[in-house]
Amino acid sequence: DGLEMKIKILLNEFYSQNISEKVRAEVRSKQELGKFIGAFAAYGYKKDPADHNHLIIDKEPALTVKRIFKEFLEGKGKSTIARDLNKDGIPCPSLYKELNGLNYKNANKLDSTRQWTYSTVNKILHQQIYTGDMVQGKCKFSKFDRECKVYDEEEHLQIKAKQIDKDEWFIVPDTHEAIISREDFEITQGLLERNSRTIDFSNISLFSGMIRCGDCGKALVKNKSGNTVQYICSKYRQLGKTECTRHTIREDKLIQIISNE
Repeated sequence: DGLEMKIKILLNEFYSQNISEKVRAEVRSKQELGKFIGAFAAYGYKKDPADHNHLIIDKEPALTVKRIFKEFLEGKGKSTIARDLNKDGIPCPSLYKELNGLNYKNANKLDSTRQWTYSTVNKILHQQIYTGDMVQGKCKFSKFDRECKVYDEEEHLQIKAKQIDKDEWFIVPDTHEAIISREDFEITQGLLERNSRTIDFSNISLFSGMIRCGDCGKALVKNKSGNTVQYICSKYRQLGKTECTRHTIREDKLIQIISNE
């Protein structure tokens, strides 16, 4: 009986893997043809009611996307753009989806964070899809793929998405109406690349990723003034005093408190 059960389990696993491979082959086929296969369209677009594999412009957020690119090309910083969008009462992408009845959940979003941020604006500025090109296959997620299998400290298996190199993405030009011209997009990418900096890992904070604001829940970030190292609320630094306060604490004082405990 024990052997029969093992054989049944093996056959069921083989059947499941075979179905998974067929589904992935169908998905890849659609990606190669430039058909949209995502659950949610990129901000600024919506699924065509007549063909859910085709994207059409969603007028209101498309205007916001144009505004973000325009203001960035005019010299505005990403944090400033985010602050102005919040000031004008424009819903951020995740909130816009919720307001329009889509069952969208952002796992990286804090419950208290429903505003535009530096990272949201930065992500939009990098999206080639706004030129009319379909860009898919940036990551893979399968329990049958070794690269997606990760074990925690207790040897429990977890399946996580694996990022794919850009030269392996499925990029099909001119599959839908563009929001941003190719010229403006290329200029934007040049500015983004010029403004990017190499992170100095030797200067990473002792408390990096460990301390959060007691009011808004956002991370406290390192701020150096002269020889003094202190931490302040990142939401305050990005969005200003209308959203939160500094919540400043000196690093040496924090070290002393923890050492005493």
